[in-house]
Formats: sequence, C-alpha cells, structure tokens
Amino acid sequence: MASQQSLFDTEPAPWELDAAAEQLVATVVLPAGPAGEFDYLVPDGMAAADGQRRIEPGRRVRVPFGRGDRRVVGYCVAVETKPVAHRRLKVVANVLDRSPILSPAMLRLTRWMADYYLCPWGTVLEAVLPAGVRAGAGSREVTLLTVPSDVAARLGELALPEKQVAALAALSKSARPLTAKELAAIAHCTIGP
Repeated sequence: MASQQSLFDTEPAPWELDAAAEQLVATVVLPAGPAGEFDYLVPDGMAAADGQRRIEPGRRVRVPFGRGDRRVVGYCVAVETKPVAHRRLKVVANVLDRSPILSPAMLRLTRWMADYYLCPWGTVLEAVLPAGVRAGAGSREVTLLTVPSDVAARLGELALPEKQVAALAALSKSARPLTAKELAAIAHCTIGP
C-alpha cells in the first residue's frame, strides 16, 4: 500500500537545521582530574547580559562533570560558536568571577607552559593563580547609595522622619554615589536613618 504524500513540509528548512547545529560553546579546563579541554553549552542568560558576555575566557566557571554530573570548578579558556549537531554537551552551571581573573596574555603564557613542561593546562592555571585570588581573599562588596530621579523630584511629598529626609536630601545633592558611612557623616546622623 502506498503512503499518501503530505501537503505540508514536516521537516525544518535546511537553514534552520544549520542554525541549530551551531551554538555558543565554552571551552573549560579543569585544575584537577582528567587533562584536556571540555566543551560546554552556554545558556542564553549567560551568553549576553547588558551587551556583554557574562562568560568569557579567563573566568572560573562551575560545570557538571562525569556521569553523576558532579559540580566542579574549571577555567573558561575560550568562548566561540561551534557546530554541536551530533554531540550531547552539558550546560555551564554558573560563572564564579565578576570579571576575568586571567588576561588573554596570561592564558597564552600558561598554555605555552603546559605544552613546554608536558603538564595539564588546568594544573598550570591553578599554579599561577594565587590561592588568595582563588579564595576571593581581599575582595569585598560595597553597597553604594543613590537617589533615583523620580524620588528626588518628590522629596518634599514623602512622609518620612526628619533624619531620613535630611539623609535623602544630602544623598540627592551628592555628585557621586555614597556608602552608608559617608552618607551618615554628611547628614550628621547614624546609619540607622
């Protein structure tokens, strides 16, 4: 019995298959474990944030590794669009660093060192990066305060205690964002208001 011919194409167009075959891939090396470079898919939210890539060479990433998808920390050494048609790649879990901790020149140097001394690239990256940098020692987060323009326009309408109004007025007059301690000193109050 002959099958009936379909009136509609059920297969995607060749250009759609080709576009799906290439995706953004991060190449990761691990500081311990098997030597080599491993490819991971970059999720859409990680690919571009405010016009910039959140994942880029020189940053540390957390990736699933092995059959049990154990989470390990590795170094992203390349990000590029590659064909992934017949490979099942795992996805990068998250980026650990706010900015690259290894410059492109340092990545090239460590690659050369790994090739010259016949050792895994991840081991060399781990050796050249100080332990304090890997642990985040010496870094801290600072909260800076500003007054949004719509709030600054309504300062007189806000029903706030006197010290909070003085703090908001001082903050709105400041040319730059202030820390809580700086604002308290300018407004002549504690950081409570």
